[in-house]
Amino acid sequence: MESAYQRTNPDEIQRQMQAYWRQMARSVAAGLGNRRQSLFGLSGDSAARMHGFLQGHVLFDTVWGRAAAYATAVNEQNAKCGVIVACPTAGSCGILPGVLLAYAELTDLPEDRLVQALLIAGFLGMLLFSDVSTSGAAYGCQAEIGSAAAMAAAAVCFLEGGDVEQIIAAFVLAIKNSLGLICDPIAGLVEVPCVKRNGLYSSLAITAAMMALAGVKSYVSPDEVILVMREVGDKLSSDYKETARGGLAQTRDGKYVEKLFAAEVQRFFAEPAP
Repeated sequence: MESAYQRTNPDEIQRQMQAYWRQMARSVAAGLGNRRQSLFGLSGDSAARMHGFLQGHVLFDTVWGRAAAYATAVNEQNAKCGVIVACPTAGSCGILPGVLLAYAELTDLPEDRLVQALLIAGFLGMLLFSDVSTSGAAYGCQAEIGSAAAMAAAAVCFLEGGDVEQIIAAFVLAIKNSLGLICDPIAGLVEVPCVKRNGLYSSLAITAAMMALAGVKSYVSPDEVILVMREVGDKLSSDYKETARGGLAQTRDGKYVEKLFAAEVQRFFAEPAP
């Protein structure tokens, strides 16, 4: 199907997806290894702290703990203008690679299986995108983080041998439990709450996959759940759609960062060109 859509051969699609996966893995490594703070100090070393914590705490060194650290690492890379794969967006770029790398490490998974999982995640993401934009500015963070968690849930369910019905159930369970999530970035930057939100919702993705594999189903059909996401997004106030006019962006600390950002932008444009 993807081959027909892109008008290219399956081998080329495999190679492209493999390239995406390898960049995802590099983004995790780079995020863990770079403890430099972002411009305003909103993020930078959370992933490294989490990864270090796992080393001496076996209770947390599981697929859940690793995924949270890795997802955070990728989104910190994004905040520091590093190279990432937007899957499905830059603001939610950590969940899918974080979950899959954690899974791969603990299962010694061959790369070709990971590529297959990415293709399935991408396919379901495209089905969602046909009804609901994955833009936080259009439908809130439920459309970014929720979609990413759903894609990761479907990928893990597939890798664990889930059938079609279970894979779709994992996808839908993740969406249902992300409904209403607002997009309220401080100063309009994809850092707070986005970085930590990637780490936290990686756990939701894995849990949704586990529930589906156990036979848990969604009472509401996939089509209706997706339409509800659109309905909720349409009814969300514009203050909670990446405008920085509500939520965390309007807190005292959020407004302070907004002033710093405005001053930095003014300084940048005031400097003479070299």
